[in-house]
Amino acid sequence: MKEISPEAALTRLQNLCAKAEYCRSELMQKLYKMGVSKDDSERILEKLAEQRYWDEQRYADSYVRDKLRMQRWGRMKIRMGLAAKRVPQDIVSGAMEQIEQAEYIRIAKEVLKARLKQYPPLSELEYQDKMALVKYMASRGFETALTYKFLKM
Repeated sequence: MKEISPEAALTRLQNLCAKAEYCRSELMQKLYKMGVSKDDSERILEKLAEQRYWDEQRYADSYVRDKLRMQRWGRMKIRMGLAAKRVPQDIVSGAMEQIEQAEYIRIAKEVLKARLKQYPPLSELEYQDKMALVKYMASRGFETALTYKFLKM
């Protein structure tokens, strides 16, 4: 893509941010792909923040909510996802606090219950099946202790 003016880049990002939430690293990546200089990128992000087109806390809150409720991810996977987006740790911690324990446990049980349909009844599960379920739940970001509790291990 050829280089565009900072004004055009600002307009493009305003349109993008009006449609969806983005974090700083995603916006910087988009500006880099547009060929905008680092100094201009910083000024553009500052202007977007002033105009409330993007906000890191709002992004993190939305990310946590969406990944928990729609993707059905556990805390560990959500936290790693935000770290990969380079969201500051204090913002991540604040966003993670919004997860209600009762809702989290309900979702974890639903994820495990759906997976259990591929296995014999819980009372007949062998050790390697239980370990496969623990591994599956860990891949979804749920804590192993929580899975052990559900499987009564």
